[in-house]
Amino acid sequence: MAQDDFFICKAEEGGVAVATATDDNAADEKSDKSIWRLLNIRCTRIERKWSGDMKLGLIMLAAGNSRRFGSNKLLYGIDGMPMYRHILLELKKVKAALEEQGHRCEITVVTQYEEIAQEAEKLGARFLYNLHPDEGISSSLKIGLRVNREMDACLFTVADQPWLRWETV
Repeated sequence: MAQDDFFICKAEEGGVAVATATDDNAADEKSDKSIWRLLNIRCTRIERKWSGDMKLGLIMLAAGNSRRFGSNKLLYGIDGMPMYRHILLELKKVKAALEEQGHRCEITVVTQYEEIAQEAEKLGARFLYNLHPDEGISSSLKIGLRVNREMDACLFTVADQPWLRWETV
């Protein structure tokens, strides 16, 4: 397998699609190193992908209630801007870098907060409201995945990691 190639292995587990980018060993269901064997999931389809032809969803989860923080921590100012905005700006850099490589990317923000939705829209990201954030982070994951079904892969980030840099992603 060339260095720029990798596999996407898609599986069905309880009606939810699971996907991961893997190397040769991890994609081989019979390998001891297989992610699928470790997770006890039967791989239903393996596709070979090459760099430059993937549709990627970059999904920022920003709907938490911040109960322990005492106020909305996503709006808390860090280095002169709200916490969530740091990640949103880093995702824009990730998107630009991936698009330079020929990938198609879309940023989706899942939130319950009007201010975050408005800023996402200003920065060119799609936004969705989570009307039931009390159901936990899985409700935001489902919302994000539902509108990114056409993507080859999705990357989830949380909005409360202001020092995460795009190069790390």
